[in-house]
Amino acid sequence: MTQSHADTHDLDKLSRWHNDLISETPGAFPVYAVFLVSGEDRDAHGVFRAFRTSFEEHGGSFQHLVIFGQHGVSGATRSLLPEFGLSADSLPSLAMFTQRDAKSVHILQLIEGDPDPSRPAESQPWRKVLNQVEEAAGEQEAVLDLSSIQGIVEQETGNRPMVELLGKLLSELS
Repeated sequence: MTQSHADTHDLDKLSRWHNDLISETPGAFPVYAVFLVSGEDRDAHGVFRAFRTSFEEHGGSFQHLVIFGQHGVSGATRSLLPEFGLSADSLPSLAMFTQRDAKSVHILQLIEGDPDPSRPAESQPWRKVLNQVEEAAGEQEAVLDLSSIQGIVEQETGNRPMVELLGKLLSELS
């Protein structure tokens, strides 16, 4: 069976992400953020770009920010959804965890489709998340409290640390 461009692209990304997580020195950046989107979720793509710019400015790297599904809903995207306690109609979503060994993720539902110019970015929950990440990235001992942001739901990922969960998915999809 041949894989689609979306499947190949996201599988390569999942592999790189997993390898980077394994080799990273813990504590380098306060959060790992995973965008799960479809190709049509232009608003969520814009949110991802805002996160990418900010993360780069504050010392985050690839393993701290990854997006799946921007070229179409891939096998990797479909596999991550239930692991994060989400269903297919949960796209687009932002999943975040603060340690690579975390056994839960914080989920923020994002807006489907195209951006709505009548909704200023500053008032949206993702902006509050990004503000908190920027503050935490600027302080040595800062603690990120994602649960304090309205609209965020914490989901258990079972008894498996995130880095192991990603390794399991990678072996299943390869």
